[in-house]
Amino acid sequence: MNIALFEVVASLRLTGTFDPDEITATLCRVPTDQWRAGQVGRAPKLRRSSDGWVLELATGAGHVGEQVDRALDLLGPMSDRLRRILSARETSGCLSVAVDADGRGRPVVALSAAALRLLAASGLSLDVDVISGATDESDPATPVIRTDSTGHPDGPFHRTVVGWGAEDAVSVFLDGWPDGSMTSQDRPGGEILVKAEMPGGSFPSMYFDPRLLTRLASTAMSLRIETGPPTTA
Repeated sequence: MNIALFEVVASLRLTGTFDPDEITATLCRVPTDQWRAGQVGRAPKLRRSSDGWVLELATGAGHVGEQVDRALDLLGPMSDRLRRILSARETSGCLSVAVDADGRGRPVVALSAAALRLLAASGLSLDVDVISGATDESDPATPVIRTDSTGHPDGPFHRTVVGWGAEDAVSVFLDGWPDGSMTSQDRPGGEILVKAEMPGGSFPSMYFDPRLLTRLASTAMSLRIETGPPTTA
C-alpha cells in the first residue's frame, strides 16, 4: 500500500523554568527558537507562561514515521545530555510533529518498534498534530477509535472507544490485553493498529506521554494510526 507524502516538521520542544542559553550550551546546538517566561508570544497580547527552547530536527515532504526516525537519529548524539536536562531541571520535553495535510488526504502515522524504544528511552513525550483545512464542524458524528493487534503470537485482540484521543484508545487497549502478556518482550512482533473514524476532515489527538511511550515500547510492537470517515450502519 502506498502512503501519501505530506509536509512534516519534527522539532524538539523544551518548556519549563530554565535559562534557554544554558540549554544551548548543554546541548551544543543553536535553537530554532527560544523565549523567556513573560515574553510576548506570536499571538498579539499573549505572553509566554514558561521558558522555552525549540530545535527543528527534520522537515520536508515525507512519511510521518520516516521524519520521526530522522529526528531521533539527530537526537541520538545528544541523548545523554538531554536526559540530564529533563531530570535535573523543572523541564518537560516533547518531540513535536506537525503534519500539514492541507485538505489533500489523511496522513498515516506509522512508528516502528525501534522508534518507540528510542522515544521511551529519551524521556520525551510525542505530540503529532495534523493540520488540515478540510473540517466540517457541523458534522454530528461521534468519533469512534478501534485498536487491534495484528501478527502477535498471542493472537488478535481489540478494543473500541468513543472519543477524540488516539492516546486514550491505546491506553485502554494496553489495559485490557489478556493476562498482561503484552507488557513482556519475550514474544515480540506484530503491530498495534489504531483506526479512528472521525467526523468531517478532523483527526484524533495523538499525544503520548513518557509513561505511555514506555508501555508501548515494552510490547516490542510497532504502532500505526489511520484516520477515516465514520462508517455507515
